[in-house]
Amino acid sequence: MDPSIKILSKTDLKLELEIRGVDISYVNGLRRAIYADVPTLAIDIVKFLDNSTTLTEEFIAHRLGLIPLRTAGPLSAISYWYTCDEEHSTEIECRECTFKGTLNVSNDTTKIRVVTDKDIKFDHGGISTLSNYMGSLLGVIEAPSIPILKLAPGESINALLYARKDRGKIHAKWCPAACVVLRPLAKIILCDEFEKLPQQHNDIARSYISDTCPRKVFTIENRRVVVKDPNNCIFCNDCFNIPISLDGQNTDANTIWHPALVTQQPDAFYFSIESNGSLSAYDIFLMACDEISSRADEVLATAMDIFQVSTKNDNVVMSMEDDSLT
Repeated sequence: MDPSIKILSKTDLKLELEIRGVDISYVNGLRRAIYADVPTLAIDIVKFLDNSTTLTEEFIAHRLGLIPLRTAGPLSAISYWYTCDEEHSTEIECRECTFKGTLNVSNDTTKIRVVTDKDIKFDHGGISTLSNYMGSLLGVIEAPSIPILKLAPGESINALLYARKDRGKIHAKWCPAACVVLRPLAKIILCDEFEKLPQQHNDIARSYISDTCPRKVFTIENRRVVVKDPNNCIFCNDCFNIPISLDGQNTDANTIWHPALVTQQPDAFYFSIESNGSLSAYDIFLMACDEISSRADEVLATAMDIFQVSTKNDNVVMSMEDDSLT
């Protein structure tokens, strides 16, 4: 079977797919690439100018690093700071790889002031926190904000923030996904007695389906039990282990001991990506596919180089053998 991908649902923060025609090693490699190799932008360095709160600076810096950042342009236009060719001054800021932001909040009121990611401002107009991105670019009214800390009356926080691009395998703050789910699709085979049960015992069939399978995998159509949505199956195996008694006494003659058999399809999978907001879920999927493709190209190029060197060495040995024979 040729590989195929079917989009089950798609939003900015979640993508659900049905992948067929590949084995689990490829799909699991895709999952690992999303966690480890898809780059994002995150706050990497924090310089505190003032901190009169009760929280330590290490704690605040850690929370700042985990705040998702969005970019208006493609991430490919941003360089990694350790490979940037731009001339750097004594400052950390760089227009190609390191972007400066500020967090400067003072509580001059008599109430508790909650500092959120909406209070973070970047000098670069194309970079913003998730809440500011949803509020300005997407036009979401009253976009939810991410709390960072609370300021008591008279307290203040003032810090310089520097955002950089990197990958999740360096630090979890650069991981673009909140959750990636990989699950084999179910292959469900109904026994003949269970499939035809509604023809004589419709109430028993309906009661068994509703009580045994809350995931609503089965339904009744034209007085027959059918598999409505096998993708909802979570392999609990209750439909195999729980028998159906037609007389309430569990006698062999009036009992369906194993109504259905559930197995895993070896080449069909449910795959979902939940973004943390730094990238759209669809972009995360495409970037992970590109990452796997580029790594495969690197392996092929290395293999070709080794093959060429091996061929040259074999030719040298053969010529030496010919000379010795003459």
